Amino acid sequence: MKLINKKVLSFDCYGTLIDWESGLVKALRTLGDEVFKSKSHDELLGIFANIEHAMQADQSQLKYQEILYLVAQKVSEENGLTTSEHQLANFSKSILEWQPFEDTTEALQKLSKHFKLVILSNVDNESIAVSAHKMGDPFYKILTAEDVGAYKPSHKMFEYLFTTLENEGISRDEILHVAQSIYHDHVPAYDLWLDSVWINRRHDKVGQGATKEVSNEYTPKVKFRSLKEFVEYVDCVMKSSIR
Repeated sequence: MKLINKKVLSFDCYGTLIDWESGLVKALRTLGDEVFKSKSHDELLGIFANIEHAMQADQSQLKYQEILYLVAQKVSEENGLTTSEHQLANFSKSILEWQPFEDTTEALQKLSKHFKLVILSNVDNESIAVSAHKMGDPFYKILTAEDVGAYKPSHKMFEYLFTTLENEGISRDEILHVAQSIYHDHVPAYDLWLDSVWINRRHDKVGQGATKEVSNEYTPKVKFRSLKEFVEYVDCVMKSSIR
């Protein structure tokens, strides 16, 4: 990977730029705090992940807020919870309240001086518009599962990214994908020969949180514990290139 040759940084959003784990856990507890109060942060994420992955594979035509509604319904059924329509609807809309990580907005501002920034996200257009605004709207393009009719790790999402940028005169070799989830992002990036860097937001935690575990062969060689660390690396490379 030669960073100096890259024109575009494509980002996963939720988990990389937006703190989806904290948002999910908070939303899950609204479904049944009495039942879930004894469960850890990661146990709740595991409950969510097992259901969400299946829903996205089986119901890829649905918008992400609709996926969240069905996940909340299934979580409730499997855990003996009695949830109202209001609770389910609130869970599906909770994504609109999820917040950026502390380093996200400033990092994106700095990176936008060197690259075009693109989001490639497993969500609907309404949700991503709200989240992008929270981050200062620094994005050149925003591509979503709603646009594609598929969810990562489907290769369709990445092929849509390639086609969209090729129409702008940007080749695959000029894209660097930046993401937290190995399962959703780095596995397909590896398969499709797309350079990627790992923002390991869970570096101080055990397990994969709300994503599936995969073989170590997919772990990117270039990794950072935060977006701030990545920006520091980028700044160093860019300064060296103009000496």
